[in-house]
Amino acid sequence: MSALKKSKLWPRALLGAALALGLTQATLAGGYGKQKVVYHVNYDNPKAQAGALRNIQNHINAVGAEN
Repeated sequence: MSALKKSKLWPRALLGAALALGLTQATLAGGYGKQKVVYHVNYDNPKAQAGALRNIQNHINAVGAEN
């Protein structure tokens, strides 16, 4: 493996480890914390509006209404 390929491998490996550790910590902490979210729905199409509302409800179902 060339030196250039090795030099590009380490940052990627460190990023992967950091992400894995962060996801593990979030799981151990009991899931989601408080979240602030803004939904931008700018559609004239009723089907698109209904889809956006479904996505919002899915998000609420996933994190819980209290979050």
